[in-house]
Amino acid sequence: MTTQVDGAHVSAGTRVARIVQNVIALLRLRLDDARQDTKRAVRRVLMGAVFAAAALATALTVLPLLATTSILFLAQYVAAWMAAGIVLVTMLGAAAILALLARSRLRWTGVSLPEDLKADWQAIRQHLEERR
Repeated sequence: MTTQVDGAHVSAGTRVARIVQNVIALLRLRLDDARQDTKRAVRRVLMGAVFAAAALATALTVLPLLATTSILFLAQYVAAWMAAGIVLVTMLGAAAILALLARSRLRWTGVSLPEDLKADWQAIRQHLEERR
């Protein structure tokens, strides 16, 4: 069975071969998009891990000295227990900010390949139905 397209005869086999080539090309593009999405997601997770590691390193090395120094300084102006409370609240606030930064970087966005393939399949079906 042949049909005429733009003045040339095209067989059904040729059309099927073109469709298969186009579907394969589309799948390759979608897989490449999925790879890029995965790379971006991994980068975000790694950056989140770096922030978390920085927060941990800071807490384990510098903060005890900073807390002691701050308490001793504030104890000259307010009661020692109040100085300790002020430093505690300040340190908890800083830890909360670092934890929020780490959490925002560690969120997994996922890969949109299944949704993209569904949308492509529906677009192909709609186009085929319109041609009937």
